[in-house]
Amino acid sequence: MKIVRLIVLAIFVMGAVALVGACSAEPTPTPVPTTAPTPVPPPTAKILTFSNDSPHVTAIDAETNLVIQTTDIDEIVKWTWNDDNNYFDGTNVWLGLKYPEADDAVVISLDVNTLQVKDRISVGKESKIYILVRLPRTEYSTLVSRVPQR
Repeated sequence: MKIVRLIVLAIFVMGAVALVGACSAEPTPTPVPTTAPTPVPPPTAKILTFSNDSPHVTAIDAETNLVIQTTDIDEIVKWTWNDDNNYFDGTNVWLGLKYPEADDAVVISLDVNTLQVKDRISVGKESKIYILVRLPRTEYSTLVSRVPQR
């Protein structure tokens, strides 16, 4: 009887070892078909030029100096002459438009990839401003005063 118990115990131990060995083995990974990555052309620098006449926006490839895209902006009278409303956020360039007859100004966001206007924000009436400059008698100083029209 002792021999039978020893044989059963040995079979039980070998089964437990086989079970632990089978459960702890890492599964073999299933091969995944690979596709060749699509080559992405390197980005090139673009130069944007702005005009009050058609075409209002021209994109030029900075490496080849060739015009790659042009577009017109709806309802444009003229671009603002200063950089107060101009800003690039990484995707859009924010530009100022001026309507002199109405003393009104608008800021637009222009997508630099599509050259399409994404937003148009009115910044309201612009009051006329007079700037007085006086040169004092001391050198290296200038007095400037900004006087809004009433």
